[in-house]
Amino acid sequence: MKNSIGFFVFLFFLSTIKIFAQGFWGNEFPEGKIPYNPKTYVCYKTVQPVILDGKITERARRDIPWTDSFVDIEGSLKPNPYNDTKVKMLWDKDYFYFAVYMEEPHVWATLKERDAVIYKDNDFEIFLDPDGDTHDYYELEVNALGTEWDLIITKPYHDGDKVALDSWDIPGLITSVHIDGTLNNPSDIDDGWSIEIAIPWKALIGNYRSNDSPKDGDQWKVNFSRVHWETNIIDSKYVKTERPEYNWVWSPQGIIYMHMPDLWGLVQFTENTIDKKTVEFKDSDLDKIKWSLRQLYYKQRNYFFANEKYSIYQQNLNLIERQVEMDQIRLDRGQVSLADLAQSESSLAGAKANLIQSQNEAITNKLNYENVIGPLQDINNLKKNSNGLVKIPESLNSAVDLSKINNPDVIIAKIEFEQSEQDVQIARSDLTPTASLSFERTHSEDLSSTYDEKEKDVLKATVSWPFYSGGKNIAALNKNKNLKARKRLLYDYAIKNNETNVASAWSNLQSSKSLLESVRSQVEAAEIANEGITGEYERGLGKRSTLDVIQSNSLLLNAQISLANSERNYLLSQYNLLKSIGLLHSDYLKLR
Repeated sequence: MKNSIGFFVFLFFLSTIKIFAQGFWGNEFPEGKIPYNPKTYVCYKTVQPVILDGKITERARRDIPWTDSFVDIEGSLKPNPYNDTKVKMLWDKDYFYFAVYMEEPHVWATLKERDAVIYKDNDFEIFLDPDGDTHDYYELEVNALGTEWDLIITKPYHDGDKVALDSWDIPGLITSVHIDGTLNNPSDIDDGWSIEIAIPWKALIGNYRSNDSPKDGDQWKVNFSRVHWETNIIDSKYVKTERPEYNWVWSPQGIIYMHMPDLWGLVQFTENTIDKKTVEFKDSDLDKIKWSLRQLYYKQRNYFFANEKYSIYQQNLNLIERQVEMDQIRLDRGQVSLADLAQSESSLAGAKANLIQSQNEAITNKLNYENVIGPLQDINNLKKNSNGLVKIPESLNSAVDLSKINNPDVIIAKIEFEQSEQDVQIARSDLTPTASLSFERTHSEDLSSTYDEKEKDVLKATVSWPFYSGGKNIAALNKNKNLKARKRLLYDYAIKNNETNVASAWSNLQSSKSLLESVRSQVEAAEIANEGITGEYERGLGKRSTLDVIQSNSLLLNAQISLANSERNYLLSQYNLLKSIGLLHSDYLKLR
């Protein structure tokens, strides 16, 4: 029972937070090596004007708290940075503001072209994942020259290639750099440098679904990174050393890899200003749930791969053991030399080492997985199935048509647009006359007579016309018209974005399917070739050498591992397509 529950939660996780590995199967998932404990920050609203001059001295920021000082990206696994870095955050109805101060005795920068690879200089980086789904997040990098590199990351790099859209520029972005010292002057000692940044909410349209400012209590996944290179001074110039760069961050990942948004910190927005009320950060139950599901997914995936790899290495060991036995027999017959036998024995030793390592990995990953899901009673229930596991639309057009009906983003955008249309009609009705008709019958008794009674029927027609309402009705109508136009744009964007996502998922599915078929053919060919070469060698036919057999075994091993990777990629590409359509749920998958 626990195994089936684990698989269901795996699917639920995919449908909830969009983790789809395209091209990452075959490698162990990069898990952090420190406990999950994201940094938190309460971001206050400001009604004061924010002056962006890079100096962080304006009144609006005066009492705003700093974040904790940055630490190494691996957290407690590495020493603390020797130069301090910290950030302040603010927001208003138009912008998300950032102010960072970086201690630095030697401030330098070289890159001047926008969208250059800025982290080749010392730089400051912002990462934003507004809805916390780990996909479609934002990255901004700035160096001491004020050169910017802004991009959208459609999904983490471990989930596939071609994920970065660096041709995208943040519309309305404002950055300002201030140097406490001199730039690119090795002859003196600087204090540091600071940057002030304003990102407009309207720049986040499409990913943070509304381009309005956040609501009170909203929490975003956010992180910051400072890339720092050590330098030498040669010929009065800064020259980077051979050492790798430092990665100093606000919320440590436990691994040298920024592109795991699930490990970032949490920023909570409040409508309160800093002078009115101190707001405490509210622990997010949703974030804890997401993290638990991600843990399950990571450990399940790592276990599946480790177990598969162990099985393949076991088969390879059996082949090489057979090879050594044959070489020993042929050596006794004088058909091979001691060098040939030594080659086989060396290959056998390597195969045993690989098997032991893969066995240890499988055991470790099994224990990690069982620590989350419980003991595995029957491992066979966890075997892969990449052939027709789920029902897939017959064509891209069918997939797009289904997505228009089932994709939640499209449905929500349509509902919001239709509601805005109704709001316009209501506002317009406040400017038109209204008529009403009423009927009233009164009955009274004449107390002076036992029998006399009086009845009166009154029919009233009333017409109302809003001659004067102080312009409120017209203003309300214009406001709702503008809202309708914006909702129309959001609806159109949702449709277009949906079609793009479905097309991309469909393309990935076809590519992974073609690759799977190709790799299967490769494995079949490698099996035939290995059987033939081994048979010729054992029978003493032809000129097959020990090295030929070893190389043949190696090619078969690599092909089998590649097949395992391709099968998993194909399976996940199916789930990815269903997610883009809006069909990745238990009813469609018939899990209940």
